[in-house]
Amino acid sequence: VGLPAAAICWRLTGVPWHSRTSDDAPAFALPRGPLVLVGFMALAGALAEGAVADWSAVYLIEALAQSEARAPLGYAVFAVAMVAVRLAGDRLTERMGPVAAARASGLTAAAGAALVAVAPSLVVALPGFALLGLGLGVIFPLAFSRAAAEGTVPTGQAIASVATLGYGGLLIGPPLIGAIAALTSLRIGLAMLA
Repeated sequence: VGLPAAAICWRLTGVPWHSRTSDDAPAFALPRGPLVLVGFMALAGALAEGAVADWSAVYLIEALAQSEARAPLGYAVFAVAMVAVRLAGDRLTERMGPVAAARASGLTAAAGAALVAVAPSLVVALPGFALLGLGLGVIFPLAFSRAAAEGTVPTGQAIASVATLGYGGLLIGPPLIGAIAALTSLRIGLAMLA
């Protein structure tokens, strides 16, 4: 359904499939040079975000024996914390600088993931999910702004290359955590996020 609808919209708007500014730009880009580390930062953040979105409720039910009514609390706390940090992200980055903000965010997210993984109860797990949200809130925006600032690669290609790894993390994160959980436990799978 989506493919024919996209083709019809393309025909009606007349938007070309290729870029008007650079015909030699690749259709698929992977980061290179310093953007490789930026891409892996985006991948790690997105992987954790996808894992929390897909596994937090299951974790609270299976590992912490919570009811199905309480199971969504983990993701809710995570999402609220993430939105709060995204809204304050520019001020945070201006105050700390982008490198320090990225480091602090990574450490906060790792602490949150570790806390979730060792949590004996919901009272301990929820602050862990909040820390994960606080830590991951500015990772993606920082990765994209760093990619846009890269002077050795055209801006669009730099952002696309980082996005390839970042959104790849959203796709591979949940199945990867599921595979680890199947081999070990969901607690260990979520500990891998740290």
